[in-house]
Amino acid sequence: MDEIFEEIKEEREYQRTIGWNTSSDDKNTTLEWAGFICNYATRSICGATAHLADFRTSMVKVAALAIAAIEAYDRNNGVPKK
Repeated sequence: MDEIFEEIKEEREYQRTIGWNTSSDDKNTTLEWAGFICNYATRSICGATAHLADFRTSMVKVAALAIAAIEAYDRNNGVPKK
């Protein structure tokens, strides 16, 4: 399990380096977070470009996005700044 958590941590750090930082995260509503998570959760199993082999990678992204959502929620006391 430690290896999985490390992968999720690395993905979360990667997300921050490509521009999804706290200021952009804090702008997302709970509905937007759910949409991002659903998108990654389903992209490897639905649609014309679905590849089941990508399922694990997508789940790591989902976990990192969930952490980002929790971080934003905590920073904003549960209320998005929109």
